Amino acid sequence: MLRRKADVLKRYAIFFAATGPLVGRNYLPDTNCLLNSIQKQRLFDYPDCELDVYLLHYGFDPVWNYIERAKAAFDFNFIPIELDIKSIPCSKETKPIELIKRARYFKVLDIGMKYDSVCLLDADMFFVAPEFMSFMEMVSGTRKLIGANERFKWDVGPATYFEGNGKPVFDKTSRLYSMICNVPSIFDMKQWREVFEYYCKICFDGYQFKGQNRVGIGDLFAHNISIHKMGRDQDVIMLPMEAMAQVHHVWRKPWTHIINDNGHWRSFSGDRVYMIHDTKRICQEKFVSGNMDAYRKEFEGWKDLKAMEPKIQAGLQAIQKEWWELNFGNDAKLKLYDFLPQNEEWDNLTK
Repeated sequence: MLRRKADVLKRYAIFFAATGPLVGRNYLPDTNCLLNSIQKQRLFDYPDCELDVYLLHYGFDPVWNYIERAKAAFDFNFIPIELDIKSIPCSKETKPIELIKRARYFKVLDIGMKYDSVCLLDADMFFVAPEFMSFMEMVSGTRKLIGANERFKWDVGPATYFEGNGKPVFDKTSRLYSMICNVPSIFDMKQWREVFEYYCKICFDGYQFKGQNRVGIGDLFAHNISIHKMGRDQDVIMLPMEAMAQVHHVWRKPWTHIINDNGHWRSFSGDRVYMIHDTKRICQEKFVSGNMDAYRKEFEGWKDLKAMEPKIQAGLQAIQKEWWELNFGNDAKLKLYDFLPQNEEWDNLTK
């Protein structure tokens, strides 16, 4: 039976930000990997939808001509936005990487209202499953937000976090039981605007104390504080960390390590893996060996250490190989060496 074409296409948007070498760390390799993964997984072919992919960039080298070449290369609607720092209410002392992390929220706050659902990402991630788009459809028109579970659940209260005017964010002590990584976050902005507005209120001027020192509120914490402040904890759906973000090195833990089974990615426990996170480490030559050394140290004396070792190593190698293929292989619509000089460390990843 033929599937009927929807009368009105759903509109979805993926939104991420990246700095370049003119202002700080060069996130071009990460950006290129992420964009190529969208192309490879053909997320834009999801039924009855239109997909826009936004890149908020700051400090990219114009010599690359990367933005124009990306517009021409990919089959999805690529929408670059060069960040105007004057439009972001931050202090002059704000580091570029912290500026652009928070700038995402200011931009997506308004742009996201045009879409049925939005996905907020970091630049150092890439997709490995086309099924990810199901989440965009699931949250559209609902009050739900899908994210990656964070195993730590922090306490908050009157003495923990403060708004810029000195008012405590919370008037009583509680715990962030719905604490997630702030990326990926998949949601309908029309249902989450108040949360993102509060984030924008505290992300630069809000503060906490570490010892006697007054410091800002980290990006991840501002995200979760805003959810809790607005009473939206019950609307957060938490997927396993290893399925979305791999924080706390879950990719080298025996029960959560990554498996690539002929392009079908999953964790050892059987959960589908949709995204891989932390490309800034994945691209390093010692990514596999360093993680394996840490695994052996952490699980020293465990009776199954040796038996599990080759399986964990194979997963790490698959992750690194996928990063390489997305930047240099047949899956790369744009190849990294078209923009950056040859890198011996990257060349050694295939040996």
